[in-house]
Amino acid sequence: MKKVFLAVLLLSSMAMNAQEATESTSAEEQAVSNEFKADQGKFMAEIGFSPVSAGFDDVNLVGGQLRGVYVASDKVKIRLGVGFGINKSADETGVGNDWSKETHRTSLLTINPGFTYSFAGTPKLEPYIGAEVGFGTTASKDVIETTDSKITNKNIVTGINTFSFSGLTGFNYYFAKNIFIGAEIGLGFGVNVQKGSYTETVTEGKTEKEESDVESHTFAFSPTFVPTLRLGWAF
Repeated sequence: MKKVFLAVLLLSSMAMNAQEATESTSAEEQAVSNEFKADQGKFMAEIGFSPVSAGFDDVNLVGGQLRGVYVASDKVKIRLGVGFGINKSADETGVGNDWSKETHRTSLLTINPGFTYSFAGTPKLEPYIGAEVGFGTTASKDVIETTDSKITNKNIVTGINTFSFSGLTGFNYYFAKNIFIGAEIGLGFGVNVQKGSYTETVTEGKTEKEESDVESHTFAFSPTFVPTLRLGWAF
């Protein structure tokens, strides 16, 4: 009986030591993982750069490339992006009395809430997966100029008219505490609804406004970069 009692004490002691060692190792791993990465409760800000931006007259910052992130836990981050895009093109032909110029400009404003789930990675590298939805509004402006006249058409949408959803994956690389660079790609789809818009036409100083009763839907499914290169920091 005495031997059995001693054996039980020995096994209990070994189990307690093993548990303490496991807890100590987990605490050490947690400390190492947060040596560079943002801690729970931190807020992060990031800006994205797209290497496939357009020409001199274009501003391309769509897809939530200005983004705020809340570190809900070591694994989960909640984020909100704000994006905008402006595209302008011009076509000029003829000379003298035959001269004409057509200018087309479109703009887009988006709001992109989403979340990410991070994997262990390394002390500096943080791979993740996530999802993001988008809501946006668009507008367009066309200007037709000749030697004798100038006509401006504005198509303005009232309210939200673009919707999107993207599944995404990427990584953050922390090169200093709370400061990182990262890359991200996603696969998503979008819907554009042409409804609730009006057109303003200005001809030689006279303005006419016409409500649009045309309704259309455009659906797209394509790979998206959301965005490809980012710089961020936590505070």
